[in-house]
Amino acid sequence: MIPFQFTSCGLFKEGYAEVSLDHDMYGFIDKTGEFVIPPTYYQLKNFNEGLAAFRLKTADKWRFINPDNKVIIKTKFQSVNDFSEGISAVKLKDSYGYIDKQGKWIVKNIFSTADSFSNGLGLVTYKGGGYLNRSDVWVYKPHNFNR
Repeated sequence: MIPFQFTSCGLFKEGYAEVSLDHDMYGFIDKTGEFVIPPTYYQLKNFNEGLAAFRLKTADKWRFINPDNKVIIKTKFQSVNDFSEGISAVKLKDSYGYIDKQGKWIVKNIFSTADSFSNGLGLVTYKGGGYLNRSDVWVYKPHNFNR
């Protein structure tokens, strides 16, 4: 049993749970209750497909770490979604697109919104909504979208 010592605890995902000792800085523990990533982050998201998003301080941008606490994706994004099907919807320069687990653009950031991929498709909006596949090919294209 993990002793009660945390002021905030998240759910375990991929073997790790986000926790805080003071509501200010967050890290990850394993199922024994030991810190595997020390509480040095202002904000964290759960691990998904081996990567977790983090911010170091208020108004900072999002990046991604692996379970060894190594920064894998160094580009700083305004917002990020969890990885799904090997890619993440991210916002950079006020527009959304998709990156892979190395931080390379799969679909350039030109959209008003972008949701996580599901069943091989990502829902995006730009003057209407549509679905893209991971090869950046429209499966359903908004009528007034030209690129």
